Amino acid sequence: MKRLAGDRSCELHLLGTGLGVTGVDLDIFVLPAWKHAGMAGTPKYCLLARRGKHSWIQFLLSDEDPRVFVCSTSVSDPNPQCELDGLAVSWHPRGKRGEIYSQYALIDKDGRVQVQTYVMDEEKR
Repeated sequence: MKRLAGDRSCELHLLGTGLGVTGVDLDIFVLPAWKHAGMAGTPKYCLLARRGKHSWIQFLLSDEDPRVFVCSTSVSDPNPQCELDGLAVSWHPRGKRGEIYSQYALIDKDGRVQVQTYVMDEEKR
């Protein structure tokens, strides 16, 4: 863990060939949105950025794609100091349009953050 300015920290979890989630969790809660985003390869690295005790953003990265994938955040800051502080996404396979549970974010290599919507139920119709 790396302590940063204020109450921020950054954790890099290196777990051999795993991300720290079971294959089933990865298949259900990450890969559908990852594929919808057009991300190349599969998630290989997970970086957890924390602000205080209860706020975090989970970044997923691949060796094959320069972008960063964010499928979940917790408590966003009502007075954000940067765009990531105010980011509120928490993609879930049963998320409904208009909820944070239907959204994930992509961070381009130039730092631009794009929130995307993906509702799996709409695909089945």
